Amino acid sequence: MQPAAAPLYQEVLPPALPNRAARRAKSVRHRELSDFATPSKPPSFQARVANDAGVRVTDCVLRLPEVLAMVGIGRTLLLSMVKTGEFPAPLRLSARIRGWRLSAVEAFLASKEAE
Repeated sequence: MQPAAAPLYQEVLPPALPNRAARRAKSVRHRELSDFATPSKPPSFQARVANDAGVRVTDCVLRLPEVLAMVGIGRTLLLSMVKTGEFPAPLRLSARIRGWRLSAVEAFLASKEAE
């Protein structure tokens, strides 16, 4: 009896990729909901609205991710609202950095609540 002949080619399978949840768990950018101070505000926001003594700072500058978390809309819609004048324009902090005053964002939200 002769041994079975080896196939002319071997099926090569790509290495198995982990599922989406496993990739996200490894990702530095992915955060759990428990990492947020409140579901709608990132932890850095809480640090910025209260100083070291625990006194609320009334008018600090918020960056885009913090504004998006407060308002609850997407980046593209927010920037189009800035362009049309529906949302306050950001401050130019440097050549590439923009930020919004907390009071301006809160005034926008108050005006939307009044409508």
